[in-house]
Amino acid sequence: FSRRAFGTYRFDTSEVKLSSNILKSKKKECEKHMFFLHGVLGSGRNFRSIALDHKIISSRHCHLIDMRNHGVSDHHDSMTYPEMADDVRRYAEKSGLSKVTLLGHSMGGKVASYICMKYPDLVDGAIILDAPPVDLNNKEDLKYRSGTVTVLEKLRANLNITGMTRREAMKMIFNLYKENKAVGHLIAQNLSIEKKENKPVHWVSNMHGILSNMDNVFSFENVGTYESEKVYIICGGKSYPFEMEVYQKVYPNLLMNNVKIIKKAAHWVHADKPKKTCEHIASFLKDIDSSSQ
Repeated sequence: FSRRAFGTYRFDTSEVKLSSNILKSKKKECEKHMFFLHGVLGSGRNFRSIALDHKIISSRHCHLIDMRNHGVSDHHDSMTYPEMADDVRRYAEKSGLSKVTLLGHSMGGKVASYICMKYPDLVDGAIILDAPPVDLNNKEDLKYRSGTVTVLEKLRANLNITGMTRREAMKMIFNLYKENKAVGHLIAQNLSIEKKENKPVHWVSNMHGILSNMDNVFSFENVGTYESEKVYIICGGKSYPFEMEVYQKVYPNLLMNNVKIIKKAAHWVHADKPKKTCEHIASFLKDIDSSSQ
């Protein structure tokens, strides 16, 4: 699996193939692999600078994966957590990998949690970035999705970029999200890159497919538990309030020592505080490896 120019629409959900950028470990003797699973409207490259941290890349071959409908992975009308978990499982099988470390943010964190519940033998450890395994369609949790809904409503109303050059589309996006440049950059990554400056751009990701599946993205269904203690949580102090009991419904043996709350970070914790996030990830990987030796 490697980067492709664009994704292919698949009629059969089981035929969806994921694209990735694989960063090889700096250590020749390294045999372990880590899958980076991004959030909605993101792509694998969101994690590039994190993966290239010397303590992380020295211990894992890093797979920066585009989830279905995102980046240049295949497109499909449906985008549920069981489907996305199966996409990752098939990717692992076709890559010849029977055991991996999972790192997921937001939607990608929920995918990682679903994989842990459904395919625990595939996982040697899971690092979850600001992704409580809860159904945000429930009335009591609606407040936690309000910011994302506002971002998506603006995008939905401005999806038509027909005839726009990259410069024009970028200007439109950053005007829409001038109060939050990080969101603007995230959405702009979904634009095609054209060789000629005056050539019209298009959405690389399946934006209609993503937006029509947001109830699925906000949802979550517990289908079991992951009994290992090798689960690690990193949360933004300015994001969802951390609730141990919420995570323990999926991870009953989660240790408080394996929970790190970065006070001045919000939901995009790895973008807000990359250095501190990398430090925690490196420490978690060391802990995973110490128990497997």
